Amino acid sequence: MIALLWIVSVLTMELLNILKDSEFVSGQAIAGSLGVTRSAVHKQIMSLRRQGYSVIAQKNRGYMLKSRPDCAAPEEIRRYLPRGHRWGAAIHYFPSTPSTQLIAKDLAIAGGVDGTLVLAESQSAGYGRLQRVWSSPAGGLWFSLLLRPSIRPDAVPQLTLVCSLILSQTIERICGISSLIKWPNDLVVPDGSSTLAGKLAGIITEMSAEVDRVAWVVVGIGINVNNALPDAAAPHAVSLSSLTKTPVERARLLASFLCDFEIGYRRFCREGFAPFAQDYNQRSFLRDKTIDIEMFGEIVHGRVESVDDGGFLLFQKNGGTIEKIVAGTVTRVYD
Repeated sequence: MIALLWIVSVLTMELLNILKDSEFVSGQAIAGSLGVTRSAVHKQIMSLRRQGYSVIAQKNRGYMLKSRPDCAAPEEIRRYLPRGHRWGAAIHYFPSTPSTQLIAKDLAIAGGVDGTLVLAESQSAGYGRLQRVWSSPAGGLWFSLLLRPSIRPDAVPQLTLVCSLILSQTIERICGISSLIKWPNDLVVPDGSSTLAGKLAGIITEMSAEVDRVAWVVVGIGINVNNALPDAAAPHAVSLSSLTKTPVERARLLASFLCDFEIGYRRFCREGFAPFAQDYNQRSFLRDKTIDIEMFGEIVHGRVESVDDGGFLLFQKNGGTIEKIVAGTVTRVYD
C-alpha cells in the first residue's frame, strides 16, 4: 500500500510541476514532458480533480490549474522544499489511518531511513503521551518523523525539547502566532491570564535503544491548524485558523518546519541541548510558575526555575533545594 501511494505521488508531483496557475499548457506538451500518452495525461488530470484540484481544460489550448485543495499531500509539501531535500525523499501519505506513529515505528523496524515522514489527513486512533487520545480530524497536521540520531538514549528527552522549540519558532514565522512551550511536549497559546492556555500542538517521542546507543526515534506531532475543535475542548485547545482568522496553508507550514527542524536536529546531534536552552527558556510557559507535577505516581508541589543546558527542568520543591527533573506530567499551574 505504501509503495503504491509513493508511485502515484511521483507522477502526480511531476504533472503539478508542469501545470501553470495562470496559463494553459497543451496536452501534447504535458505528454512529452512526462513521457506518457495523451490518454494517460487525461487520466492523471481526472485523478487530480478527484483529489480536489480544479483543472480547467479548453480545446486547442490544453490545461490550466485554477486552484489547489487544502491538503498536505507529498506533491504539495515538495513545492516548498529545496530541491534534493533529504527529508522530502521518503514521504508516506494516507488520507486516513489509525496512527502515523504506529506506521512510522513499523517502518523503523523495517529499516526506514533517517528523516522518513509519515502523515495523514486524519487519524482514528491518534495518541499522545501516556497513551492519551488525540483527536485528529481532517484539517490538522498529524505526522511522525523517523530519526536515527547518533546520541545516547538519555539525550532523547532533550530532542523533544528541541522539536517543540523549533515548531514554536516555525509557527510564529509562517503564521505570525506566538506560542509558548508547556514542558515537556506541548505548545500553548495563553488566553491573557497567567495560568490558562489553549493547547495548539503536542509532541510524543518514542524510541528503541540499547544501553549506550539509539537505534531509532519516532517523533509524533499533532498541530491544530484548520480542523474544527469539539465544544468540549474549549478553552483547553486552540487552532491556528481560529487565531489567524483565515485558513492556514498546511503544506507550506509542514515543509517550513521540516527545513527548520532538520537544521536544528543536526546541530543538536553535534552539540547537545545547550545552544537551544536560552531560546527555549524565553518561550517557556512554566518558567517562574508554581506547579504540581506528577512523577512516578507522586504529586509534587513547587516552583519552576528554568530548563538548564542539559535539558533538565530546574524545580524548587516546597521552598527547598533545586532539583533536576528529566520527565514528569504537569497537573496544575498556579501562577
